[in-house]
Amino acid sequence: MQIYKTNNYEQFKLQEGNRIINEFHVDKLANSIKFMNLLADRPILVTKELVILDGQHRFLAAKKIGVDVYYHVAASTDIMQVPTINSMQKQWNVSDYISLYAKRGNKNYQWIEEIIKAYNGDMTATYIIRFLGPYISKASALKEGHFEVSDEEKASIEMRIPYVLALAKLFNVIINTISISAFSLIIENPNYEHARMIEQATKYPSLFKRQVSIVNTVKMLDYVYNYRRQKRLSLLGNKK
Repeated sequence: MQIYKTNNYEQFKLQEGNRIINEFHVDKLANSIKFMNLLADRPILVTKELVILDGQHRFLAAKKIGVDVYYHVAASTDIMQVPTINSMQKQWNVSDYISLYAKRGNKNYQWIEEIIKAYNGDMTATYIIRFLGPYISKASALKEGHFEVSDEEKASIEMRIPYVLALAKLFNVIINTISISAFSLIIENPNYEHARMIEQATKYPSLFKRQVSIVNTVKMLDYVYNYRRQKRLSLLGNKK
């Protein structure tokens, strides 16, 4: 596939009948391109007459900030085929972005790949991001190429992962924001002893009930942890 580049924006035409232009999306793409220009990896698709069939938002973002447009010419495609083109394109997921930036030498993304490899798929990129706080903002930064994690955060996550996976398996719960946050809170509590939790959960498997909030999940874990124990060790206190 021959890919061309140009900054002669006026030669291109937007296709009538294509999706309505979303100016907010154009601005967001423009800011992302300023930070890291990946347009060469995702050229727009045009007809022989340079009518844009796919990539109109990328084109407008490139034009807005004055960078080259990368494009390739479809052999024979018209507007009626645009939905088919879009449906056939593989949507990028979190792993695709991680792989891209890791290959470009970004150590933060390489670290995520190392964690995923170390746990042989049990710890996904999405799970790792959830350890860092609000998922949407972190995921957005990750896709735009400026995801960062400090050495302190890395050490904390690496410490918590095996415990979180073990607890998820022990209580038969899915890994999500609630379980990661709740398990992390009790793991970091100075009163937490993993062997004791395993003993309690094994002895009283019916005690744990799934909750719809982090707070209630922590309370439930505290209840299981101290059920019928002479010495109560609260998991509702401060971190280590």
